[in-house]
Amino acid sequence: MHKTYGSFIDSLIEYAQPAPLGPGKPYDHETVKLGDLTVDELFREHEVQDKEWADLCLAGLLMRYNHIEAAHGLTQGADGNASAALWHAIMHRREPDAGNAKYWLQQVGEHPIYPSLLEEAKSSSHHGPFHEWETWQPGLFVDICDENRGSDSDYEDACIEVQDAEWRLLFDYCFGQATGA
Repeated sequence: MHKTYGSFIDSLIEYAQPAPLGPGKPYDHETVKLGDLTVDELFREHEVQDKEWADLCLAGLLMRYNHIEAAHGLTQGADGNASAALWHAIMHRREPDAGNAKYWLQQVGEHPIYPSLLEEAKSSSHHGPFHEWETWQPGLFVDICDENRGSDSDYEDACIEVQDAEWRLLFDYCFGQATGA
């Protein structure tokens, strides 16, 4: 995982709170209106090698700040891209629309972040069912999030922690693809 993405992106990530399991209320960075942010502004400290991947980074940041609708179009435009499908699935999981989330997860297949995500889920500081899994089970994660959203339970806390790890891993993967790093 990248330790830094440059001062601008780092400040956006550090300011953001872990996203809720539901849609949440959109908010902005203290100095940046996220809905107006462009890929060029986001990557002003980097040379973009692939704009499609840079769009996915922007979509991820928009979702981090609960701008789910604004992120939607950015995730739909990358046909055949497993990472775009995964962002799209995450968005639908948070709406919540479990059926649509699972549809998009079928488009993902086996994503490169899944092994690392499973390890992070197993090391979660909260009680959760992940310790028993041998492989990452994204469809089951949708169900667990759906069952525990708003429950104020240890499972909800575990899901939020794992969702945060999922976000970090996927953002990092997309950033690497966007910049060639």
